[in-house]
Formats: sequence, C-alpha cells, structure tokens
Amino acid sequence: MKIEHLSPSSFNMMIRCGMQWFFRYVEGLKRPPGVALVIGTGVDKGVNLNMEQKMETGNLAELAEVKQKTFETVVNTFEMSEIALDDDEKKKGMQKVKDEAADMAVSLSAVHYQKAAPKIFPVAVQERWELEVDGYPFETLMGIIDISETNVVRDTKTTKRSPSGGEADKSDQLNFYAYYKKVAEDKNVETVLDFLVKLKTNPKFVPVYTSRPHTDEDFNRLWEKIDAVSLAIEKEVFLPTLPDNWWCSPKWCGYYDVCKFARR
Repeated sequence: MKIEHLSPSSFNMMIRCGMQWFFRYVEGLKRPPGVALVIGTGVDKGVNLNMEQKMETGNLAELAEVKQKTFETVVNTFEMSEIALDDDEKKKGMQKVKDEAADMAVSLSAVHYQKAAPKIFPVAVQERWELEVDGYPFETLMGIIDISETNVVRDTKTTKRSPSGGEADKSDQLNFYAYYKKVAEDKNVETVLDFLVKLKTNPKFVPVYTSRPHTDEDFNRLWEKIDAVSLAIEKEVFLPTLPDNWWCSPKWCGYYDVCKFARR
C-alpha cells in the first residue's frame, strides 16, 4: 500500500501498535480526542500566540491574552466536538471535566509564559517541514516543529508526571527534526523537550535537553527504523502491541473497543 507521507506521529504509532496504525491510516477511523489531548491543544494555542508575538516584535504577548486564547480553545473544543471520557470522568460529568481541563490548560500556559518564554528566542513557530524520499511507500517525510530557535529545536509537551533525564535522548521525534535541519539547512541543532507537568497545585516547567549532539549514527539508526516501518506498510503487516502495555486500554487507545486483540 502507499501513503502520502510519514510523520513522526505516524511512525511512532506504527512502532507502538501496528493495529492502531491500521485502524487510523488504513481503515480511516478517527476517534474523538480525550481530555489530555484537548488540554494539550489549548496549551499549544496559547504558547503559539505568545511565541509568534515574540518572534514578530521581540516582546511577549500579554499574559491575559495568552490565558484567554488557551481557555477559549479548550472550552470551544468541548462545546463543538465530541470528547472521549474515561469512567472516572463520566462520573464527574462533562461540565466539571470541562472546567477542570480549562483551568489546567490555563495554568500550564501561564507556567510556560513565566518560566520558559522569556528564555526562548523563536525564529519559527509551528514550522512545517517536508523531505521527498524515493523508493518508499510514502512520498515524503513531514512534520511540524513547535518552536525553532537559531540553533535549537523545541517540542512542547504536557504530561502528568515529571520526566526522566533521558527522555530527549530516547526521542525519535527529535531525531526526525534534527535530521531535517541537517539535510535542509545544514545545521547541527540542539534539541529539547519542554515538559509542562500537570500538577494539581503548582504545575511546573521541566526542559529536558539531549545530552549530546545528534550524530550520523543516530540518523542511521533512525533510517533503519524507518525501513522497518516501511516494510510493514508495504507488506501490510500490522502487529498488535503486547496486551500488558499500558496504552492497550480503553483509557489510552481509541480503538480498544474495535480491536480483536485487546485484552478483555
């Protein structure tokens, strides 16, 4: 089979669970977002507004403006879209879940504004990139970089738990971005995951940098993984994940109810 492009998220999904990839990209099944994704989207909108303002003017936007953008994004998503709730969220009720999600997203946006944004000097925000490739079941590699500085690539993530120190070193997503910068711009960039930790009191900002520059060895390893994913796509071999993996659950997989391999 052929697909138009391979993105880091599609790549990661295939490695995490081939059946999940099958439902999304072969069957074309789209599932409503969970609350965590809605929070992340709201934070992204607030952060993007702030970073675009700093890129254009050299100054941050008003904090109130960032908070309002984040709040409106979360509330509008709840009101205009179907949201997948887990059992605990259903017990709370949609209104309370919406209010809590909006409050958390606003808090995380504020943390980024206060702790991260003053030290970031963006040259591109939501930078869409694409590289043509030959001999693969897709025409291009493509993705979107959250924030690019002159020699630094940053990806903003929301999480429930504080990250370990090695998160950035293990990230194939960052390898994709570093490879693009090397090929397209002849740059050796530093990469960082900007974690916003969803604590009920005092959410925090934890930047995690790669411990060393990305090397040809890293890129070769990435391409070996891309080759393996490509072979699975070409042969239409979609292996299920192990049933004891945490993402194989109704809370974390939108396809759990239609997957014959899901544990019952």
